[in-house]
Amino acid sequence: MRNIYFVLSVYLMIPLFPLAGNTYTTQQREDSLLSLLESSPTVDEQIELYKSLATMYRQTPKEIVYLNKMAEVASSTSEDHASLYYAWANLSRHYYNIQNRDSLIYWSNKIDSLAADVDEIPDALFDARGFICQMDLWDGNYELAMNGAISLYNYARDTKNEYGLICCNENLGLIYQEIHRDSDAIVAYREGLGLLQKRGDNPKFEMQYMGNLIESYLRTNHFTEAKELLARYDEMIRDRERENKEQGTAFPVDRCRALMYIFYADMYVLKDKPKEALEALSKATPILEAGDDYTKFCYNFVFAKYYYLTGKYEKALNIIDTNKLTEEDIRTTELKVDILEALGRYKEALAFGRKVVEHAQMLHDEAFNRQINQLRTLHDLNNQEMQAYELQLREQQLHAQKLLVIILLVISIVLLVMLYIVHKFYRSARHYQQELMKDKDTLLESERQLRTAKEMAEHANRMKSTFIANISHEIRTPLNAIVGFSELISDESISAGEKREFFSIINNNSYLLLNLINDILDLSRLESGNMKFTIAKCDLSDCCRNALASVEHRVLPGVRLTYTPAEDPLHIQTDSIRLQQLLINLLTNSCKFTKEGEINLSYQTDEDKRYVRISVTDTGCGIPEDKQKVIFERFEKIDEYAQGTGLGLSISQTIIEHLGGSIRLDPAYRHGARFVVLHPYDHPLDNPS
Repeated sequence: MRNIYFVLSVYLMIPLFPLAGNTYTTQQREDSLLSLLESSPTVDEQIELYKSLATMYRQTPKEIVYLNKMAEVASSTSEDHASLYYAWANLSRHYYNIQNRDSLIYWSNKIDSLAADVDEIPDALFDARGFICQMDLWDGNYELAMNGAISLYNYARDTKNEYGLICCNENLGLIYQEIHRDSDAIVAYREGLGLLQKRGDNPKFEMQYMGNLIESYLRTNHFTEAKELLARYDEMIRDRERENKEQGTAFPVDRCRALMYIFYADMYVLKDKPKEALEALSKATPILEAGDDYTKFCYNFVFAKYYYLTGKYEKALNIIDTNKLTEEDIRTTELKVDILEALGRYKEALAFGRKVVEHAQMLHDEAFNRQINQLRTLHDLNNQEMQAYELQLREQQLHAQKLLVIILLVISIVLLVMLYIVHKFYRSARHYQQELMKDKDTLLESERQLRTAKEMAEHANRMKSTFIANISHEIRTPLNAIVGFSELISDESISAGEKREFFSIINNNSYLLLNLINDILDLSRLESGNMKFTIAKCDLSDCCRNALASVEHRVLPGVRLTYTPAEDPLHIQTDSIRLQQLLINLLTNSCKFTKEGEINLSYQTDEDKRYVRISVTDTGCGIPEDKQKVIFERFEKIDEYAQGTGLGLSISQTIIEHLGGSIRLDPAYRHGARFVVLHPYDHPLDNPS
């Protein structure tokens, strides 16, 4: 397989230029270019003429002559490094193709030396080093090839050289393919092909990449990816065919098309589609003469696989033996063993398999010995370098000791002075830093307090505006009734019955106005902390009964007022007056909105006796869902036209919070409204404010 890859590389590296009609035409063109050189052209013109002459005689001895002359002319000017790189890179390619390792390394080193001197990273550097990696690969020195390829890849990556990454990925892909690690080859080829397609300036190199990638796809059964890439490969073949006609170039279109059909056939064989495989092979057969050894190998190998798939084992074996395919690739040896076993020739299969194993073992032994020799050589070189380094180090130490004492004294003095200065500066800076931090903390705290005060002031202003708007409305309504009906009473035409009704209205609105004022005063005292809470042990049952007695006259006819204590008596720590006020507010609300049914006051304790759960339940109209979240806000009423101030629940919530408990509306109760109060059982609050 290494020979096939070598021939393929040589073939793909031959540039494409218009073919001369015959030898006479080529000679005539050479004479014309040489005559132009004799007319004393400029340096740039000489370089272009020598480049054209070298291109005419690509991969022939004359190419070396003209490339050397081109390099000689380019060396006469210190600015034309590109022409030097071009000449040396093509010399490297020439010697790579004829397997002259020493000359290849010589010209590669020339490129490295010039690039280091002028601090450049030319494309020629990656071309020449890549040739060395590939030569190691075809020689079977996989370790050297891999080390060189990885080292070159890391260099291209660190210097962010795009062309270098393209070349290095091709080298890595070829190495991985040769050692049958096609999954890794796919990764390398994909990265390089992506960069190459991004540049879009070398479609022929791109086709070479695609051919290698397709082969690895087929080896790893990535048929979908291979089919997509083959379609693109076919398009590029057509583009090259048009270029040949329009520009007179000689791109090997037939060879590429034959290779494409062979890839299709291989894919169909692997997918167990013999009919489609034979059709693809038939298309490749007429144009196979344009192919090289690699193309013919692929063609014969796929045909052998096709015959094996269709059960024509003798034909498959004949193709392998006639074309000596087992000398090229380990995969053909595996196929031959399978064919012999299918024919029942087990002894031959065993003997051939043993021969293959022995050959592989020999190659492994050679590789092992080669690695040992390389390690021994490296060890010897390291020893020599170490000895030279030790001698140089001793000389440096002797020289350094003469100045060491003086330098140490000077350094010590300087360090002491610097330490003193740094210490003084540090103390001063630390002091200033602490002062600044204190000032910063003070400013931040002031800013926070100002922001809090501003927010509180804005909130208080909004609350004041809202309170004035609401209270003016709530006070105006009963006052209007009182004033209006007071004027009507003075009218002598009004009957005594109507006057009694008017007196009742005036009395009711006076009561509402008084309640409103009392609620406002209570709420104000609660929020300002002026309302005192006297926490003492009291009987909860007495509180509940007193609250019930206070609202009995408000219960509408047909409504039952019931009381169901969990245990009687029950003593808790609370302010009995404020607790009664809370219960009266809740019961009064239930009386207003319950037309029939029952109003129930109950309480019960939890198992740990930490809280008492007091509930007021009615069968009234209930509270709409949109009001449940705001029912405890000030002046919030279910019915805007109903009597009341809208402050009762807000006051109740404030009272229970001062007592250390909470109040909530039970959303699960659907037959009216149920308010639940949680009151601490035995945790007294000592006059909270």
